[in-house]
Amino acid sequence: MLPDLIPNPTYGAVNPTFGGEASTRKCITVYVTIIIIIIIIIIVIVIVIVIVIVVVVVVVVVAAAAVDAVAMVTGNKADRLTFETLSGPLVAVREGNFISMDFPLNDPHPLQVHIR
Repeated sequence: MLPDLIPNPTYGAVNPTFGGEASTRKCITVYVTIIIIIIIIIIVIVIVIVIVIVVVVVVVVVAAAAVDAVAMVTGNKADRLTFETLSGPLVAVREGNFISMDFPLNDPHPLQVHIR
């Protein structure tokens, strides 16, 4: 067992920060705090991922309902509908009781950034 106070040969003084039960408690407290912070960060990341998934699912469901509503209101019996959107053509295909959609893909391109 280490003594509570160990002489510091450099300054000829006593170094109270090394050894002892108080120092061990401080280290454990720091480690527990770090673990709690890591757990909180993981929980926040999981919550953000769940929110993103929910938003994507809601968008797809609303889009499918809109396609079905447009087809029903217009009396269109076609199995394939194409909508012109700002992002490009959105194609909806009726497959039995399901509607599959091919969302437009924005091709990546460099942006001009102006810093003032």
